Amino acid sequence: MSRNSAIRNKLKCFIPRGLNSKRFRCVILLFSYIIELGAIKNILKMDLIELKKELTDAVNNNTLLTPKHDPNNLNTIYSTYRSVLSHEASSSLCNLINSGNYTVHQFENTNPNHTPYYMKIIPNSGSSFSIAASGVNANSSVASTVLDSLVIVSGSSIGWHMFGVDNAEILNKVTNGDLIDKGILT
Repeated sequence: MSRNSAIRNKLKCFIPRGLNSKRFRCVILLFSYIIELGAIKNILKMDLIELKKELTDAVNNNTLLTPKHDPNNLNTIYSTYRSVLSHEASSSLCNLINSGNYTVHQFENTNPNHTPYYMKIIPNSGSSFSIAASGVNANSSVASTVLDSLVIVSGSSIGWHMFGVDNAEILNKVTNGDLIDKGILT
């Protein structure tokens, strides 16, 4: 259960019986909106040091690379499209994070079903890390497309995790208003 859902459920217990619950639902929605605004503001407050700490924790907790995006699980069939990192990329994620030899381009995800954190990792020139990921169609175990970008998101249930994406898809999401470009994280 997401943090916002838990708070909404706690607020529901304050609705007195017999009173107009529609008015109290409006209050609950208002509190939810305020909470979500706070979460969106946090994206502006996160800096590169804090993100590196979060990513290091994800590496240590083995959550940065989820089974869905792990190349060792390529033969597992998923009912939806997914990306899979290459073996080389997945085995060097810890080294990349610890090196700090990368730039982070941050975006705000406007989809209310997702957390606002959407970060594109760009290895700095001279970095030995190469972005290598592939797209895998639904109900398939065969890579079908090459992906040129790595994205880190903070899922509400999974936490921080990484996957591959085509940079053209990121640009399309910015154009459509699904992502708001927040610039380079410092």
